[in-house]
Amino acid sequence: MNKILILHPHGGMGDLILSYPVIQTFHDAFPDHSIVYITPPGLEEVIKAHPFVQEALPLKAGFISGQFLMNKVKKGEIKIACCLWTTSKIAWLLYLNRIPIRIGQGDRFLSSFLFTHKVKIRSAQGDTQTHWVEILLDYPRSLGLEPTNKQIRINPTQKAIENTAKLLQESGLNTQKPAAVIHCGKGENVIHRGWPLDLFAVIGDELTRAGFQVAFTGSKKEIPLVEAVIKKMNLPAFSLAGKTDFQTLAALLKQAKVVICPDSGPMHLAAAVGTPVVAIFAMQKDFPDRWKPWGGKSAIARPSQFPCRPWCTKETCSDFKCYQALSPQKIVEAALDLVK
Repeated sequence: MNKILILHPHGGMGDLILSYPVIQTFHDAFPDHSIVYITPPGLEEVIKAHPFVQEALPLKAGFISGQFLMNKVKKGEIKIACCLWTTSKIAWLLYLNRIPIRIGQGDRFLSSFLFTHKVKIRSAQGDTQTHWVEILLDYPRSLGLEPTNKQIRINPTQKAIENTAKLLQESGLNTQKPAAVIHCGKGENVIHRGWPLDLFAVIGDELTRAGFQVAFTGSKKEIPLVEAVIKKMNLPAFSLAGKTDFQTLAALLKQAKVVICPDSGPMHLAAAVGTPVVAIFAMQKDFPDRWKPWGGKSAIARPSQFPCRPWCTKETCSDFKCYQALSPQKIVEAALDLVK
């Protein structure tokens, strides 16, 4: 069977979720082709959730591992390769394996000449307004493929729904009461860098007073962060940090009435399962127009002023004053408005 190879070897959960319309577009144009997707290690489940992906494989470091992966995919059957995250390694792998159609970023001096179809990345040209979904769709557009379905929808598996029900029961949550989920991390080690624990604690207390059960989510490495926030709360809350895989998190977010979180993978997952989400974009360089939730009901939380340095990023920020400048009351009001 002829295959289409989509490669996104770096990035996080949110980046992969936002590439769903690219998968849809290639499937619509070539329904008789099998779609294989190359992911960062550990994120295969994010792509396996798409119904039109036949195989999701992780790409490990090193050229030899990349070639081994190409052999596994059966390179002779690959007719189109679309590289959504261009690296020289990937560009050379596709070229040396003689993939007939190779789509990649067009402004890379060391690799762009290896692609048959070169894409100008709008964000690299200074565009901060276009959503990342539209930017990614420029890759299939380079073949003349105009998308007809840009929806992103993730449906948790029945097993995930059952596992989530068991998790909620074991954690002491009453499934008959409305739940609000707060994802208070941002994928970085921020607990000792001025991360606004009080902000999320106040949000949790106010939502509890409004009649919600509040559950906090996070990765295993974010367990101390979640515990620190709950410790600052005056009312009870539940920690599910480190207890969910991708599918279980999807089922949990789908069951929630509202989700509050910074710009992150869980934010995009909440939107993809159809749950209203308050998305926090506190930094000047967060670019909400580019990264806001795609589809569904959402609200954007931004500080009225930015006390931080314009070049500050989540990786380098030392105090997160921009997050401390957020109003917890306005975030709670936005959440309540979404669930009316």
